[in-house]
Amino acid sequence: MPPEVMIMNSLTRKRPVNCGISRLSVKGDATLMYLRGHIYNGPVYEMSILRPERAQGHLACVTSVLEYREFPIKVAFYYVLFSAMLAYVIYSSSRLILGTMFPSFGSGNLGLLGFGILAAVLTLLPAGVLADHTRYLYVISTLGALAPLLLGMAIVFAGSPGPDTPTIETSFTILLFSGAAFSLVSWCVQLNKTVVARFRGRVAASFLAVSLVIFGVYSALDSAGFSLYLMHMPIPEIITIAAVLTRLAFRPWRWSLHKLAVKGEARSYFIPTLLVMAAYILWYFGTQLSIKEVFRLAVDPSYVSLGQYSGLSLYEPGFMAVGVVFAGLIADTKGRKTALTFGVLLLGLLSIFGSLAYYNAEDGSAYLSAAPLLISERFVEGFLLGLMLLLIWAELGSPNTKGRRIAAMWIFFIGYIALLLAVSLGVWFGIDWYAPDWVRRAGIQFAILLTLVTLYWSAPLPEILGKELEMEDLSLDFDEKLVRQTAEAFVGAEDLKSIRSQLDILGSTEELSDKDMDEILGPDFDKTLPLGGIPGVGSKMEQRLREAGYESAAQLAGETPQRLSEKVKGLTPAKAEKILEGARVAVKKALKSKSKKEGGRG
Repeated sequence: MPPEVMIMNSLTRKRPVNCGISRLSVKGDATLMYLRGHIYNGPVYEMSILRPERAQGHLACVTSVLEYREFPIKVAFYYVLFSAMLAYVIYSSSRLILGTMFPSFGSGNLGLLGFGILAAVLTLLPAGVLADHTRYLYVISTLGALAPLLLGMAIVFAGSPGPDTPTIETSFTILLFSGAAFSLVSWCVQLNKTVVARFRGRVAASFLAVSLVIFGVYSALDSAGFSLYLMHMPIPEIITIAAVLTRLAFRPWRWSLHKLAVKGEARSYFIPTLLVMAAYILWYFGTQLSIKEVFRLAVDPSYVSLGQYSGLSLYEPGFMAVGVVFAGLIADTKGRKTALTFGVLLLGLLSIFGSLAYYNAEDGSAYLSAAPLLISERFVEGFLLGLMLLLIWAELGSPNTKGRRIAAMWIFFIGYIALLLAVSLGVWFGIDWYAPDWVRRAGIQFAILLTLVTLYWSAPLPEILGKELEMEDLSLDFDEKLVRQTAEAFVGAEDLKSIRSQLDILGSTEELSDKDMDEILGPDFDKTLPLGGIPGVGSKMEQRLREAGYESAAQLAGETPQRLSEKVKGLTPAKAEKILEGARVAVKKALKSKSKKEGGRG
């Protein structure tokens, strides 16, 4: 065995191969390599060569080991702390909708909300690109959160309206939404690079659930008449700043960012997601219009919303949080695909049986079982939110474009939420937004149909749980000249496919000594396994093979028929395939023969 250690692409092997200095084995899709007691865990996508004395202790510091066995509580706590920022964004958005953010603006608060949404849309793609090209994700998320918070505190201390009104209020709103876009995209990309798939759903669910609970507490305090800005003390801003800065105590700059990814394309989930969202919006407005029609026929003006009618409006964020938690648990234990199917099933059941909660009685009075309908609605909303907002999109596909995929999907989600708000609030923005009457008559039926189509469409979706790989770009200290010389000596002009095939041949025996490795990879190829010993290779073919650079059956065994036919003059792919099959059989026989001899001597 030469003094170099060859690190190769992950291969599917059943037994470890003893190669003297290194010991290579593969379990599932992950490579385990032992170099003098140091372990590297994860698939390697490039061949690297270095001397053992330089490899000593080197691989161990390339990347930190991810937590695969136990739930990463400390890491999860780091991410959950950022929920205070999301809660602040939701709380500020609700105040803009209610017109209490800047009371002097009146209905102008909705205009500011529109500017903020536009700022978020324009910021998301640059935020995604930046997140894909930097490892300082914690810096971006921290600065993106602190900038609007500090400006918000300044507005509270200075008072609104003030001498800089409306410029400073507009600037705050734009900075709030654009800063949230930068910080949340960076947060999500960092999560997908530091937590494995089997725990990521619960971490994301905890983050969203805590955000909703904090928002619910803020709303409850407002409803109780307790001012969160009493005596010019911006309590939400102070809490959020404290939580954001506390994250730094976990020293995220010392964390390694791992290229975790699942083979497949995130867009395969897009059409089912689109169908689910269309089904929900049809069911939501169909149900709202139907309930209003029930109360109109009963001449009963008591209904405004499900939350108002049931008296449970303060608990709505809590109901959603429960749905989010369930989504995270199912996504981590059963898989994203199963969780999506379950969420679609829940929405379908809600669409089918939800209409039983309201009707006109025989005497013409209106009947509405608001509490069960509200709880079911918010639970399903939370479940779908917990699954589709932070999971799937960054998990499927290339690890180098996670941020851009998240940004693209969030732009779509923001447009969806903006449409939902515009129709619910009856906002006029160029056109008059409202739900047409056909939605009341047929919206629920179409929602049921769309859920059935989604269930059918989701059948071939790729699974994520258990399919995630860690792709490492190893940066090892080796000499370029040594790499070139060694590669030429071992495989000539061949690529890693040759190495993969040769190692597959090695799987025919349990253990290989250094002598065996020398005979397979060393200079005695032609003596150990001559080309003339391959069935179908005569003297003329042997000469042509040697002219093409092949010296032995072991070297041929790692080739492909197409490439061999291109390199050897007058050789067809069919003939090349027969020669390669013969070469591989010869190599396996030689290895088995040596194993038996070694066993006989022992």
